[in-house]
Amino acid sequence: MPHNIPKLHLGKFMKKIAFAGSFDPITKGHLWVVEQGLNIADEVIILIAKNDKKTPLFSNSEKKEMILSSVKEMFPDNSHRITTETVFKNLVKSIQKPKKVERIDLGLSHG
Repeated sequence: MPHNIPKLHLGKFMKKIAFAGSFDPITKGHLWVVEQGLNIADEVIILIAKNDKKTPLFSNSEKKEMILSSVKEMFPDNSHRITTETVFKNLVKSIQKPKKVERIDLGLSHG
């Protein structure tokens, strides 16, 4: 993956988008989605979704550490454009208005 990602103007460029998932752990596929988000938005918010129906391998704080470490390594010039938040899976869409998020993607799997 490139370390300096140019902003592509393919259609409407957005201020903020969010990407939700369990990130247990974060994968290359997740990082690819983040990279695509960096190409179309000023800010990418990674929503670490808590799912009470699953037993996670990692705690939410461990997931956040892994995510931040991964994005700093993969996107050193753009990591300041990536933030993380923890939300309950059923409340992912509820952050859209208060955070002024224009688009939410619901991860690589919906399980």
